[in-house]
Amino acid sequence: MSFFSTKRIGLTIQDNILLICEIITDNEQETEIRALNTAPIPSEIYQQGRILNAEKMRATIREAMKNAKPKSMKAGEIVFEIPEEHTFHHVFELPKSIPADKAAEAVIFEAEKVLPFSIDQVSWDSKVIEYSEASNLVLFSAAPLDLVQ
Repeated sequence: MSFFSTKRIGLTIQDNILLICEIITDNEQETEIRALNTAPIPSEIYQQGRILNAEKMRATIREAMKNAKPKSMKAGEIVFEIPEEHTFHHVFELPKSIPADKAAEAVIFEAEKVLPFSIDQVSWDSKVIEYSEASNLVLFSAAPLDLVQ
């Protein structure tokens, strides 16, 4: 690892367990897991993708960071995985003729055709995943705002 590196905390929460790790990435994009831990999550704290008691969840995460192996973790930027069953993904095609300043509107227009809920109720992002002469393939991903916030 070089002198210039980025530290992140990776966090995955499942129905009854959390997995947390400290990830270091250097300026050459080499990645190393420096610390790791798991912790049980009681059902009164988390159920079906929803945090029921935020203070107890914070305490569980802090304790997992403190007891990580081979060393405890310090706070850092958190990269959080949202359970797949609570996310929505769709790939659609956008014509290249759409001006760059109208691309976001076009993505929203296409997404609203397939989303099972209002665009105002989700946090979303999109990315062009394939380019061609006439069009671009766009990956659209969304998760309910009440889950993300």
